[in-house]
Amino acid sequence: MLANLPPLWVPDRVAPLVATLDRGLRFTFANAPLQRLVGSAVPLAGGIVTLLDVVVPEDISHVLGAIRRLDIDSETVVDIRMRSFGGSNAYTRFSMHATSATHPIEMWGLDVTNDQPLRARLAHSNRLVELAARVTGCGIWSWDLTTDAFALDTRAALVMGTLTPRSVATIAEFAALLSPQHHDTFVESVRRDLDRGMLDLTLRLNHGVDVVLAGEADARDHRGRPLKASGVLWGISHIDPHGRILDLATIDELTGLANRRAFDRAMRAECRRAVADADHLSCVLIDVDDLKPINDALGHLAGDNALRSVAEHLRRSFRNGRDVVARWGGDEFAVLLPGIDAARASTTIDRIARQLRDQPFTVSAGIAELAAGDSPGDLLKRADAALYRAKQDGKSCVRRDEPPFGRLTR
Repeated sequence: MLANLPPLWVPDRVAPLVATLDRGLRFTFANAPLQRLVGSAVPLAGGIVTLLDVVVPEDISHVLGAIRRLDIDSETVVDIRMRSFGGSNAYTRFSMHATSATHPIEMWGLDVTNDQPLRARLAHSNRLVELAARVTGCGIWSWDLTTDAFALDTRAALVMGTLTPRSVATIAEFAALLSPQHHDTFVESVRRDLDRGMLDLTLRLNHGVDVVLAGEADARDHRGRPLKASGVLWGISHIDPHGRILDLATIDELTGLANRRAFDRAMRAECRRAVADADHLSCVLIDVDDLKPINDALGHLAGDNALRSVAEHLRRSFRNGRDVVARWGGDEFAVLLPGIDAARASTTIDRIARQLRDQPFTVSAGIAELAAGDSPGDLLKRADAALYRAKQDGKSCVRRDEPPFGRLTR
């Protein structure tokens, strides 16, 4: 495989990044340079972390598109921004090679973070992709028809009204979110449309919202039957006067983040999961300091821009498909961090707060970790109390609440 790579890929005093993925895009192997680049405390090759977990949200669409174009023994080159849990995102360029049914994708690449012209082209392209997703409210789904594994990105999960993207792992679990009128015919209808070419279905969810599921087969067998499929999903619960599609049930219109309703639903589910698994769960409440004076002095447009700026920093700083980032209301934001303790959460929030200090505003934050005996309401109250202390201590700082009865982890 390496002999077929273009000259750009020949490493010159640069450690190559090497990985293999299974059919669910989970890492089955990741070499040490890739593990260090991502900086995750969880081993990439442990069968838990997927490629989409370490890709910035804005890049998921074109990464899935590249994978969709792969056939056995084919190869493609794709530029990916990877989430580095220890700091800034890394810019990488990978050659992807489809191999066998056991390990269908091999990846070999380099960290090109210092290639400034390439970074500029990537940033421009990804801004356009993110703008398109934000305006339309579209999310991304994928389905492996050979295993029935089904995946949603964060936007698609919000549209569906699910708790987190991880709440849906199979096509049957996705179908369970639909109105009973679809239960008997949904899977058959999807397979039939994929057989014919393009999937385009309008579906009603259990809570009454209509959604459109569109996509196509990514790979077919020798008889032309679909093996893998992916596409987009959007809600049509409301269309504003300008013709933009909005899902008012779960999306905050100003920032494009989850709204409070979606966050509350995710909070209840993740608290149950954390208790069952004896795992960490941290909640962060973030407040934009002195937003009212900004509105009074510069107008509400300036205040809205401040909120959008904070939302964008938060969106880029957390893990797509795991963390839940929401606008809590007014000038407050909320973040739910499954599997993350309060100390790690504090490090990340401190970094975000420092990054925002070059703006004409600052933020304060309160962090709490789920404790034994905590309800979702208790966790929120402790995060809110920590935020209050941050405000009392002069603002522009982060305060952490200690669990009163000990942490959940074994």
